[in-house]
Amino acid sequence: MTSATDNNAFQLSIVINSAKFPGGQMSKTPSKLYCKLLVDGSQLATTQVKRKTWAPVWNEDHTVLVRPRSKLQFNVNRVNTFGRHSLVGHGTLDLHHELEASGGLLRNRPVLVELRLDADVASSQRTGELVATLSCDQVNLAGGVGGQRQRRSTTASEVISPDAGEALPAGWERRLDPQGRVYYVDHNTRTTTWQRPSNQLLHAQAVYQTWLREQDYGQFQGRFVGDDQLGPLPPGWERRADQSGRVYYVNHKDRSTQWEDPRQGAIRSKASEFRRLCSDRSQPGQFQLCVSRNNLLEDSFRQVAAADPAALRKRLFVRFQGEEGLDYGGLAREWFFHLSHELMNPMYCLFEYTSTNNYCLQINPASEVNPEHLLYFHFVGRFVAMALFHGCFIDNGFSLPFYKRILGQPLSLKDIEAIDNSYYNSLVFIRDSDLDECELGLYFSASYEVLGEKREHELKPGGANIEVTNENKLEYIRLVVDWRFSRSVERQTEYFLNGFNEVVPLQLLRSELRVDARDLEVLLCGMHAIDVDDWERNTKYKNCEAGCQQVRWFWQAARAMDQARRTRLLQFVTGTCRLPVGGFSHLLGSNGEQQFCIELLSACRQLRCREVTPVSTGSTCRPTRHSSSCRRNCCLPLTRPRASLRNDFTPKLLTACL
Repeated sequence: MTSATDNNAFQLSIVINSAKFPGGQMSKTPSKLYCKLLVDGSQLATTQVKRKTWAPVWNEDHTVLVRPRSKLQFNVNRVNTFGRHSLVGHGTLDLHHELEASGGLLRNRPVLVELRLDADVASSQRTGELVATLSCDQVNLAGGVGGQRQRRSTTASEVISPDAGEALPAGWERRLDPQGRVYYVDHNTRTTTWQRPSNQLLHAQAVYQTWLREQDYGQFQGRFVGDDQLGPLPPGWERRADQSGRVYYVNHKDRSTQWEDPRQGAIRSKASEFRRLCSDRSQPGQFQLCVSRNNLLEDSFRQVAAADPAALRKRLFVRFQGEEGLDYGGLAREWFFHLSHELMNPMYCLFEYTSTNNYCLQINPASEVNPEHLLYFHFVGRFVAMALFHGCFIDNGFSLPFYKRILGQPLSLKDIEAIDNSYYNSLVFIRDSDLDECELGLYFSASYEVLGEKREHELKPGGANIEVTNENKLEYIRLVVDWRFSRSVERQTEYFLNGFNEVVPLQLLRSELRVDARDLEVLLCGMHAIDVDDWERNTKYKNCEAGCQQVRWFWQAARAMDQARRTRLLQFVTGTCRLPVGGFSHLLGSNGEQQFCIELLSACRQLRCREVTPVSTGSTCRPTRHSSSCRRNCCLPLTRPRASLRNDFTPKLLTACL
């Protein structure tokens, strides 16, 4: 808790919900109303204009900088003929009174503000009322603000006076946004935060990031369902499972059954053709990357962005600084995995999640806070195309509409449903309703917010004055859908596609292969679901057989794991957390398709699956050179079968994957 006086500022979230004016006191003609928010006499926010109503509903959230004894003023104004504005209601709220009544903590506290034509309550007539909701963290009315939480980039956590505490760490800068709020820029990582940095805080963040990188690789993949990637089954097909739980497919048209998913046939042929076309376009020689794990993003950006496009189509070799080892595919797959996890992290403001309950990524309209954001999008385009070209997968997936934009395919209303269901339902309501009866007051314009700044966009020239009617509502929906996926990101998308096209020609995907959005998603992200039966069927054995005791324990442990742990195991023994189309039978090695292999080692007493990463459980034997994620090998120890070892097998296997 920071000590402060009543002059200490803190952030207050104000949701201006609605206002109501009794019809007997105002004109019966519906009007255009909006509300101005002033703090201590200074105007800080303005709502949208609501048309044809005396009971406007805004539900707009505004974050403002206030002090414990600030006065909040709400002015509701009317837009008259010829654009003149007149006051219809004025109300003042004493913030200190609300803080005292709530013990200094406002949590979605509703307030009712009386609106009058004059500030003099005694002589002025009451014209209406306004409803708002207040929220803030704990405020110590005797001292100041406390209990602020740290957040990155978009949410304020704590405001500290510029002369408070020690000097800023190296590479940090203090700035003010247009509302006068203090934020800090980290030029080392090109990120921003409301939290004043300190050496202790930066050390804690570094420890947290190290821990985060070591966490479950399957955490993100657990949010997806594998079958959804391929879309619905073709007409006449049904998915069933036999008594042992193995999935098969029934074709009711010709009354036949098969093990293979019918949806994978087309994409498998496209994937094979794409690999052939990439092989024809590959360049002789090698493209070597030497990167540091602690500075992965900047090292990769510097080398990939500066390279000639033709060099990116050479055979890729990756080396991590301070680590011995040769890259025959495993290190490259690891580089793609970790860099995509780092680069597409929404904290860097390049990408954002499409909604609060959808973890697919789309370009962040606020990416311009990074002065070099266009160069980074050009780099991201190259990086994503390199993953496609070299047959590797990335960690995070984009939204289907973004894949459509890559392929130059038109967007439809249905594309919004999976991204923002409430927005989709609103557009469906507009499409199916009689607008002459509803009087929604819609115009060919849309508003959005970027870094707290409200912006207005006309869907067509003069759209702010063109009302949506039954005759033009389909045009309105079409323009809204196109705007929803392109708002303020046209240049970012252009740079991304330019970088992508330098490595993989867009015409190759659009015309020659004719892939759709789901095909591109599978080619880039692979298959999410892991079928242990398919894994076991497509495994070869060295120095052992399928009936060996240790091998049986391995498959029992794999079946006992949940999907997230299986993903982590797959990442550990193969270098990738995704599967190519066709499953384990189509795993790629350094020289084409290469089956997963289990090898039994008599010289090693401890389970290891990495060439350079021995398991530390008390064993002093050296790391074996007979196991490698590049060759898809998993090495098991040769021991006498004992019940205690069977009980220890699964924990040791999980320890090896950490």
